[in-house]
Amino acid sequence: MMNNLELAINIDSIIGIPCHVVENPEKCVELITPNLNFKIISMNVRSINKNFDEFLVYLRRLNVTFDIIILTECRLNDCYNIENIPGYNTYNTHRNINQNGGVVAYIKNSWNALVTEPILADSCCITIDIPNVATILGIYRSPSFRNTANFIHSLDDNLNLLKNKQSILVVGDINIDTLSPESEEYLCLLTEHGFEQAITKPTRKNACLDHISVKSNVSAIGIVCESDITDHKIVIAGLGSKVTKKNSVKFRNLLIYEAVLEEMKQTDWAPVLNQSDTNIAATNFITILDKAITINSKTVKLSKSTSVIEPWMTTGLLRCARHRDKLHLKQKKEPNNEVLKLIYTRYRNFYKKLIRNIKNEYEKDQLHSNIKNPKMLWKSIKNICNFKTKNNNATDLTTIHNDPVESLNITNRYFTSVGQNLAREIIRKTNTTEDELATNMKGKEPTESLFLEPTDPHEIISIINNLKTGSAPGLDGITPLLLKTIKNAIAEPLAHIFNLSIGNGVFPTAWKISAITPIFKDGTRNAPENYRPISLLSVISKLLEKVVNKRLVKFVESHGLLSPRQFGFRHNKSTEDAVILLSELVAKYLDSGNSCIGVFLDLAKAFDTVSTKILLKKLQYFGIRGLSHDWFKSYLTNREQLIKIESVKSATLPVNYGVPQGSILGPTLFLLYMNDIHDLNNNMINAEIICYADDTAIIFKGRNWEDTYNSTEMGMVAINDWLANNLLTINHKKTKYLCFHKTAASQPNIPNHIKIHTCKLTQILDCNCQSIDRTNSIKYLGVILDQNLNFKEHTLSLANRIRKTAAILKKLRNSAEPFLLTRVYVAICQSIASYCIPVWGSAAITTLIIPERAQRCVLKVMHKKNFRFPTQTLYKEAKVLTIRQLFILRLCLSTHKKVLTSDLYDQLCKKRVFKMPSLHVNTSFGQRFGAYIRSHIYNGMLHYCNMKDMSVREAKIKLKDCLLQLDYFTTESILD
Repeated sequence: MMNNLELAINIDSIIGIPCHVVENPEKCVELITPNLNFKIISMNVRSINKNFDEFLVYLRRLNVTFDIIILTECRLNDCYNIENIPGYNTYNTHRNINQNGGVVAYIKNSWNALVTEPILADSCCITIDIPNVATILGIYRSPSFRNTANFIHSLDDNLNLLKNKQSILVVGDINIDTLSPESEEYLCLLTEHGFEQAITKPTRKNACLDHISVKSNVSAIGIVCESDITDHKIVIAGLGSKVTKKNSVKFRNLLIYEAVLEEMKQTDWAPVLNQSDTNIAATNFITILDKAITINSKTVKLSKSTSVIEPWMTTGLLRCARHRDKLHLKQKKEPNNEVLKLIYTRYRNFYKKLIRNIKNEYEKDQLHSNIKNPKMLWKSIKNICNFKTKNNNATDLTTIHNDPVESLNITNRYFTSVGQNLAREIIRKTNTTEDELATNMKGKEPTESLFLEPTDPHEIISIINNLKTGSAPGLDGITPLLLKTIKNAIAEPLAHIFNLSIGNGVFPTAWKISAITPIFKDGTRNAPENYRPISLLSVISKLLEKVVNKRLVKFVESHGLLSPRQFGFRHNKSTEDAVILLSELVAKYLDSGNSCIGVFLDLAKAFDTVSTKILLKKLQYFGIRGLSHDWFKSYLTNREQLIKIESVKSATLPVNYGVPQGSILGPTLFLLYMNDIHDLNNNMINAEIICYADDTAIIFKGRNWEDTYNSTEMGMVAINDWLANNLLTINHKKTKYLCFHKTAASQPNIPNHIKIHTCKLTQILDCNCQSIDRTNSIKYLGVILDQNLNFKEHTLSLANRIRKTAAILKKLRNSAEPFLLTRVYVAICQSIASYCIPVWGSAAITTLIIPERAQRCVLKVMHKKNFRFPTQTLYKEAKVLTIRQLFILRLCLSTHKKVLTSDLYDQLCKKRVFKMPSLHVNTSFGQRFGAYIRSHIYNGMLHYCNMKDMSVREAKIKLKDCLLQLDYFTTESILD
């Protein structure tokens, strides 16, 4: 038996995880040997906005590519765009405990990581799970929480959930000093869970507050690096050779476009041009093009950076950083030496200013060099302002099953069955069949039929020229850029194939397969229901669709077959037009003394549940007959889809329901499918129906609230029947209704829900039919409508959105010229402020002052003005309009355009005074909407700006100059 002394000696001889202290960051690379395959770095950054550039310089000096970077105490807020690091995916916490809180994680993009934000008491936490490698908890715990008990118990609960993971690291600024006795409970907890401390040296003064604790079967080391960025040192840990690292070497095919063009010029297109069968001609074309692509492609290895570096970092800047560190170490050794302290402080401040100046100069050069290239200019602006795109990597879906292909098969089965299951549930409930529903479709057929005119090479070239170069290709890999390069060589054979397709009424089978790219929404990343399927079709098939869609839209619009209340995907109709019509209808009803209820429908998977049989029947009632009908039948039937994530593909499955997503014809066909819902307001319900694609608003009116409520309940029965007959499903949880009224005194005393009776009204009181709930406000097409139409909620939301742009312009103001800064302001901030402003811009002054203050805040930040800078001077120097003036401008321009494009202009010119007639309204509420406010403001502005004989463009310039000269009180007098 071993005695107590021998036992103590043996225990003391256990080294554990070695922890090194490094003063010079350049020496870290010597400790992090190639055997350490997983490396993580953490730092308390004390505001990522303030110190990020210095941290990047430090990473460059380390000359190590880390797998995970954790930054704590980032002081995150909603208005800040987090900086990106090339080669990394960026994640951050959203539940931040105080204004100093926030954890930002950078994960090397070669790792397939699952990121979540667990609830951890008194702290912010982000969990990074890399399957079969490691799980990392990035934590920031504020020192303001003196009692550690809540945190420790909550950490225990979270670690219990991770107990089956093979390697776990707890990383971050936890503000528990592991070198003091008070940390005993915390250290015991980690020990019980099998963790060892990788950081055992002081990280802030004499305390160890920044931790990396490791639970793993592989070797590990810890490093504490001296840093002058904040008063916290930088901590690093590495795991040993048993970690299997994903092969990050990537290859891609490089296509030589000029060589393909030469190949196409030499090509004999006889196998296509001499063919009369559509499918064979299309297949031969694809074979020839694919062969040319294969011959003229080569595989190249993508370069792999060994260190994090920004292009603005210079060798001189790195030398300054090293000199700054030397002064810092000298000053630490002699803390009482005032001369050394002064030298160090001055040089440190000089170094920080130098970083800002070098970066600003680099950004200025980037903007100046791209000033004549809008695409590259906006790319530079996005890089400077840190416009972060959401990480939509769907590789987690390949982990549903042990076999990645089977995982994607499961996902594909889910996507193809969603619409089908909803449609079959309706068929089951209504005890009917899809064929019977299609047969029962009724409509009035136009006297003329659609004739699909043949195309020609000139039209094909014109369509190719209008393609977006950056659009993703389909399964064939043919990009818009390639088509633009070889357009003259392929225009004739493509025109022949398209004309065969139209003439034979056959859509080529080769172009009916779509590749689905799942886009993550939220929730668990390996659940198919948390993804939105984006369909990628062949670019060539879209060319054919554009040819047909052009003829279809021209036929439908010229014959007036679509309802004027259908606003989606139509020329000269927008979301703003739909919201304006809705608000003016409600205002008109309330001004006339009527009661008004608005029902806002939410349809479940509307595009996916469209019945092909019913749609084909409806197309006949739009005059699509004969060969044209055969073509659409061929286009809609026998379609297939597969899911492709990186190099993994699922099996193909048939798609039996829905219009093809990602297609050109899909939106137009959906409009035709939904169009006869507008016939209900003439035949079965006393209501106005306004549609923008599947966003449908139904406005009911009545003499009093009881009549309105009853007519709404009966009308919803008719709406529900129409939807069921068309295999569309109401999402009852998201469908709401709103009782519009002018004042609080006119608040209706009616039930808080409306039943959608499927019991044929036989059991009104106690039936089990589904119901929709009442709400006080709802967001419709981007505008928050409230029950009084005072738009208080909308302006509050708008002010928050406007304020978020301040951080973007603050980043740009040191780099951009004034004219470019104004252009960015107009594109980002003013576009937000002016969206649907004709609807809500007539709100009370006390309501509009909220977004206007946010606008002033942005302008002051943008032009570096202090908080109390005079408002009138601010707008004049910035040469931008106030929120109220934007409202006046928009209303005047729309009214002036209406005057010029109608007979009204000649009538007004004959009058002694050029003045719009005023519409009679009964209440002051009605004066805020519709034709009354438009004519009132237009006439008011004519006193300051004579635009009688001006075009709309000339009037816009004149109006803006005039409004810029008006002071606050004059502007308000126009609206009075």
